[in-house]
Amino acid sequence: MLEIETSTFANDWEKMLKQPEHADVTFIVDGKHRVQAHRILLASASSFWAKILSIPQEVKCFYLQIIRVLQ
Repeated sequence: MLEIETSTFANDWEKMLKQPEHADVTFIVDGKHRVQAHRILLASASSFWAKILSIPQEVKCFYLQIIRVLQ
């Protein structure tokens, strides 16, 4: 008989999002606030970030400046 375990994927995913030690991207906002993020989540949610994050890993730092916020 094959036993199928209950999936813990959703709980594991939530834990990962709350664990900054696994983050591989850091945004610095207003020169002082740090926001940790995960490349895979950014790239999967946005074609903009997918393009930015596909630049080879030897480029360690990007400087992006928002000119104006669109509403």
